[in-house]
Amino acid sequence: WSVWICGRDWRRCSCISLWISKPRHSKLASGPAGKLRLSPGRSAMKLFRPTLRGKDEHKLRGELRWFAHHFGEARNLGVLLERLDAAKTDEAVIAPLREAEAKAHRRIKRALRSERARAMFLELIQWIETGGWRDQPRASNDLADLAARQLEKNWKRVAKKARDFDEQGPEERHELRIAIKAMRYSAEFLAPLYGDRPVAARRDRFIEALKTLQDGLGNLNDAWTAQQMAGGMPARLRDAIVVAHPLRESKKVLL
Repeated sequence: WSVWICGRDWRRCSCISLWISKPRHSKLASGPAGKLRLSPGRSAMKLFRPTLRGKDEHKLRGELRWFAHHFGEARNLGVLLERLDAAKTDEAVIAPLREAEAKAHRRIKRALRSERARAMFLELIQWIETGGWRDQPRASNDLADLAARQLEKNWKRVAKKARDFDEQGPEERHELRIAIKAMRYSAEFLAPLYGDRPVAARRDRFIEALKTLQDGLGNLNDAWTAQQMAGGMPARLRDAIVVAHPLRESKKVLL
């Protein structure tokens, strides 16, 4: 599944829509493409919070956090299994991870089919299309002004979290990655506002640089997560994880 929030009118905050689409394959895959993507939509809600804020928005953000919580374990296991498969690890060694991934996918399916999830999506669509925020004067403000303020705010957050990068631990670098991801999604979402040459070329270079940083920090976080997961596993599986997803190599690529 993919969940996105987009602007039909890029110059105004009042025209925000949402669509839900299925992936090409109905079966949940082990890779990131096989999972429901909430990050872009959640980032859009955060980006437009000055316009959208209110009791309903606060409630929906909480429901989206609850829903997204179901996908973390499956995502981590999927990334790890991709690494182990690429390293041609003996299937008998990684069988426990296959079983754990299958269980995680079953939990996702239960969440997708739950009454709470159905109610959440219906409320979200209703709120976007007919919510009270649309009647507020701030919903008619020019999007370019809001975009400039919010992008500057996001950039300051990234710069602050990037201080003393060489001395940061895994948790701090994870927070930095999240800030960069939010910055990237915001920049991509607002990209049509900066479509004139040569601004568009600088825009594209900026977004690509954010993507490179996000990917590098993501690989580092995945390696650290894999090392944490390996701690309580059988020796052969633990050794295979260390070989397939070395923490030191991930740091080297990033730096």
